[in-house]
Amino acid sequence: MHKDQKLGWYLEEFKVGQKFVSNTRVVTEADIVNYGCMGGDLYPLHFDEDYARAQGFKTRIMHGLGTLTLAGGFAYHALPIEGRIIAHLRGEYNFPAPVYPQDAIHAETEVVEVRPSKSKPDRGILGFKSIIKNQRDEVVCEWTWSFMYHRKPQNT
Repeated sequence: MHKDQKLGWYLEEFKVGQKFVSNTRVVTEADIVNYGCMGGDLYPLHFDEDYARAQGFKTRIMHGLGTLTLAGGFAYHALPIEGRIIAHLRGEYNFPAPVYPQDAIHAETEVVEVRPSKSKPDRGILGFKSIIKNQRDEVVCEWTWSFMYHRKPQNT
């Protein structure tokens, strides 16, 4: 972390029910190609227009996990978590609708869990639920996830 970077909130500053909304990002053809090439997922649904149409889509689509990767970036920039995460613990997700090239997506994230650790007093569990929507307000990804997270030091 850069010395001038502002640190995020401590666990105690989050409250269940708090909501955060990310900026919007347009998914491009290059995003689909880059994600597929980076991970080696060259499945024709993402690279072949005719194949995607034959499967009932209007064109090729973004990888589900590519959408989840973008959602992670949305969270990183929208939530006050900088420098406070200890570990990503778990996540569950589903993709009820496809993401097409030129879709503008954003995340709406809610705090769903804030609790101190039972075994380590300097940390706790911080959980979120993110809904990723496109420009038509369609849900394209639902993601529930949690971190092991820093608590406020006792001596401050």
